Amino acid sequence: MNTLAPFEEGVVFTVRPPKKSWKTIMNLSGGEKTLSSLSLVFALHHYKPTPLYVMDEIDAALDIKNVSIVANYIKVAYNQNHESKKLCFVFRIEQRTPNSL
Repeated sequence: MNTLAPFEEGVVFTVRPPKKSWKTIMNLSGGEKTLSSLSLVFALHHYKPTPLYVMDEIDAALDIKNVSIVANYIKVAYNQNHESKKLCFVFRIEQRTPNSL
């Protein structure tokens, strides 16, 4: 670590996906990286809500099952958390075909 510029090296993010061992985020698949990153964002939002989040194509590395899990989490969290009532989510649903993957 560079003690004169400690933030140049970034943050080491270590996670434990279900049924797997602890790994740094660099050693995860694209979908696991997305879910881990979203988990961090949602945890930070739960701790200290922010009125606006801009997320672009967060579903790009996710399969349809995980897209549904994330969408359901947002829906449940929005309905349960008073602070989240200030948030606006915009989703564009596209039909994925085997040729578009």
